[in-house]
Amino acid sequence: MRVKFRTLMLSLLVALPATVGVAPAMAADAQQVPFLNGGVGEDQQQEMLAARKDYNLLLTFATRGSGEYVSDVHLTVTDHEGKAVLQLNGAGPLVYARVAPGNYKVEAVARGVTQTQAATVAKQGARDLYFYWAPDAPAGQ
Repeated sequence: MRVKFRTLMLSLLVALPATVGVAPAMAADAQQVPFLNGGVGEDQQQEMLAARKDYNLLLTFATRGSGEYVSDVHLTVTDHEGKAVLQLNGAGPLVYARVAPGNYKVEAVARGVTQTQAATVAKQGARDLYFYWAPDAPAGQ
């Protein structure tokens, strides 16, 4: 039994560096909508840009004027029936989701300001939405 424990611990120590890094968060929410969330840092941005072709709802959060990315966004995507299909706290600055074709309402809250946009996602192609906040809006709200 002791040999197996040591082998397990050694395996975990070898695998640990492979799991630590700057990879964007990949998951599916409760409604099974696959998504990527991240884009902080150059490496993560490059990884997300390489994967963007696999998603059809592409969201970018930034500061108006400078284009500086905004993160820590509360995001809710609802379908035409008002049912939430994706909800994230701490989203951004990039969120890529794979949703069923249809009409959606995308609500993003950052810096104490709520923005809402409508999105029609077709069977082919992707829909890009950009959310910009004023540079003088208080950060961290």
